[in-house]
Amino acid sequence: GLTTGEGNCYNEIGSKESWGLMKVADQEKDYSKQIADLASGKLDQLVITPDQFAAFQRAYHSSPSANRIEGLAQHNGKIIYRAKQ
Repeated sequence: GLTTGEGNCYNEIGSKESWGLMKVADQEKDYSKQIADLASGKLDQLVITPDQFAAFQRAYHSSPSANRIEGLAQHNGKIIYRAKQ
């Protein structure tokens, strides 16, 4: 998975909120590359945890390689993605 850093963001009404993820756009860009690497065989698997799932799903649904990978649900909300056989 990706490492995450602490940061702050502002909600729609201007209140400051803490968050523990990288900037969403950067994270989705990384996931898009990892999805492509999975589909091409450069990566064997990608483990996604519940806190990474939303950003991963956005990248997954916009990736042209998404139909060439599949996820297998694990305990505690983890999903292991691999290239389809």
